[in-house]
Amino acid sequence: MHKKSKKVNFEIINFEKIDSTNDRAAEMVENEENFCNKVIFSKYQTKGRGAGSNNWQSEKNKNLLFSIIICPEIEVQKQFYISKVTSLAIIDYLSQNGIEAKIKWPNDTLVNQKKIAGILIENSIMGQSIHSSIIGVGFNINQKSFSDELNATSLAIEKGTKFDLIKELNSFLTVFEKRFNLRKNKNLDLLDKQYLKNLYGTDKYLKYRDKESEFKAIVEGIDNFGRLKLKDTTGKERLYMFKEAEMINY
Repeated sequence: MHKKSKKVNFEIINFEKIDSTNDRAAEMVENEENFCNKVIFSKYQTKGRGAGSNNWQSEKNKNLLFSIIICPEIEVQKQFYISKVTSLAIIDYLSQNGIEAKIKWPNDTLVNQKKIAGILIENSIMGQSIHSSIIGVGFNINQKSFSDELNATSLAIEKGTKFDLIKELNSFLTVFEKRFNLRKNKNLDLLDKQYLKNLYGTDKYLKYRDKESEFKAIVEGIDNFGRLKLKDTTGKERLYMFKEAEMINY
């Protein structure tokens, strides 16, 4: 069973339990005509997915688990702006709650070096443009216990209080809409600067691992394709796609 509600310019479709909000969103894109600006929200996911082959672990009824469907009208080569917009919206939302956070490339948000949110973006391409984009978000809100290997935190841990999930979802969608409008209005330079400003690892050398070795490097930026630009301690510049390198201490 699910019910619908309308807040900001998004229609929220609420589920008590679902396999994966991204999977359900994909079914909507494939089978329905009017799928733009819909949000699939569930209190619990039985098969929540993280980036790559990772699972998203969440206690029932404790966190925000949702997928936003947008029709971004953006060129394929600029698709990483969808990630930038979403990551900056998470930063904005946390800032409203008095929490300072950093973006960990490509899809995590850290508070005090602990993960508080993650995103999973799946784009459908038509010609040279993005036809639709499904933005899956997992946001730790009221969960207070995490396994050690997750190295995670939540809004409740950071603020010492309990939050209303629907209210927080609407708060996030409000800041997301503002950020997305910046992209639509072609304020790309501003988005680039703010993304880089909030990116973790730009101010200090951290340890990374690629398929060849471990090394220390500082983040120099992100290119138009979303690739991570690093400079190691020898001055060598390195460029990585998602999963080609990982940060191993932060």
